[in-house]
Amino acid sequence: GIEEHFILLQVIESYLVNSYAKDDNGQQTVRLWMSSWIQKIASSESPPNYMSNKMAQLFALVFAADFPIRWPQFMQEVFLQQLDSPAVVVFFLRTLMAIDSEVVDREIQRTKEVFDRNTHIKDAMRDLCIVDVARVWTTILKDSGNDKARELCLDVVACYVDWIDIELVVNDTMVPLIIGCLNDENASESAVRAICAIIEKGMDAQKKFALVSALSMLLQQNGSLSVTPGNDAEEVMRSGMLLSAIGCALIDCHVKFDKNNETARRSDCDRLLEGTLTPALQCFSNEDLDTSQTVVEFLRQYICMLKGEPLSAQNEAFISELVARIVHRYKAPEDINLENDGENELDFLEYRKQLRSLLSTVGTLKPDIIVNSLEPSVRSLCGEWTHSEVAPIEAVLSLIYSLAEIIQSTFIMSSDDVSTRAKSLILQVLSSDVSRCGAFVVNTTFFEIVCRYDRLLAANQRPLPSLLEAFLDARGLLHPSARLRTRVVYLFCRFVKAHKQSLGDYVGTVLTQLAPLLAVNPNANSLFSDD
Repeated sequence: GIEEHFILLQVIESYLVNSYAKDDNGQQTVRLWMSSWIQKIASSESPPNYMSNKMAQLFALVFAADFPIRWPQFMQEVFLQQLDSPAVVVFFLRTLMAIDSEVVDREIQRTKEVFDRNTHIKDAMRDLCIVDVARVWTTILKDSGNDKARELCLDVVACYVDWIDIELVVNDTMVPLIIGCLNDENASESAVRAICAIIEKGMDAQKKFALVSALSMLLQQNGSLSVTPGNDAEEVMRSGMLLSAIGCALIDCHVKFDKNNETARRSDCDRLLEGTLTPALQCFSNEDLDTSQTVVEFLRQYICMLKGEPLSAQNEAFISELVARIVHRYKAPEDINLENDGENELDFLEYRKQLRSLLSTVGTLKPDIIVNSLEPSVRSLCGEWTHSEVAPIEAVLSLIYSLAEIIQSTFIMSSDDVSTRAKSLILQVLSSDVSRCGAFVVNTTFFEIVCRYDRLLAANQRPLPSLLEAFLDARGLLHPSARLRTRVVYLFCRFVKAHKQSLGDYVGTVLTQLAPLLAVNPNANSLFSDD
């Protein structure tokens, strides 16, 4: 049965991990076991994926122990002479993935002894087998009618290209085959990963720029960098991943060319980079959150690149457009209810964190553009909230709450034009009746703003009476939501502590309003109430 089989495989794994490398007598037995497995999958139906993956892991353990000292011809003898069977081809690729995990993967912590062993293995693979292995990749992508084999082959390329000779993958035969897979719905995601890995491979700036320029041209001709209204979310996501990889690589080249005073090369780099911005914005604006996120890091790095450089009118126009789109994306989609803590809601809040990070990057460069974008939104909020849905109100309030993170945190104490206008936005919100909306997310955020900007209120006390009233009535402490009331109790204590000297005339009102809430019912059976 399956369970018994797995127990036996775990016994073999324990032997391979703990004893095999020092046991010369067991080598022949292990080779026979491996040979019988290859013969079995070549002559019968393919085993289940979980079984193939486990066996690939065990083959990788043997490879790590034997190659190159005890078994320098491992690849040739185990696989390369037996690739007539499609099932063996797929298992070969699974084993290459397992070898990457065992020997190469940098995210796995290694001891110095294992690290040195792995370095030796990679060096030997470059000398003894990787050229032959790469030749097989080309054959698989060119001739294989097996979708799984092509998909796995591209995943292997994505893993291995980082440390092998780039010319084994970037050549006149291989590159068109990989790009051609972008049009194959079964292999397109793996093709994107392979191309991104090629672009991200470490090399000097001149080589990187030449590589990215050539790939960009081919991808443009293929239509993979264009975003049209007819594209579905998956197509746009693939374009976004490619654009992000290209854009980040070009930014890296720009920085290095600038550092080396290579003005002409930097100009060429900038022209290519500017061509990625419009489609990147289109990807960012896609309704699907995962698709939109593909280009966020590229856009953030691009804004960082502009720091310390004179901004052109074109740069400022791009930043303004980006900020406008961020503000628009801040609104929760219709299927998101921020009163819930569901998976979709948590994903959206995580997405918002990325938007805030992007805005914060803009805020260190051009905070005035952020304020320019928020001013009409706040005017509309304060004047027309009664005719608005909850989501846009909550979005604007959340942005106002985050102003201290988005633009310099000292703006409350500053008197420059941008700081003055930013403070005006906060005071407009706090002087409005938007808390009468009553929605949980709106009122919670409103009272959070009150407490976050207590120093601003201390210097501008006109809204204090109306804010006190809001805390004490059905918008705050008397709100139907017990969850909101609980939070408001804490915020109200902070509010009173921050402004106690200014609220002296209202002590009687406060006590009168609080008296019913503080009364204890002697007949109550429960130890706790909802509050």
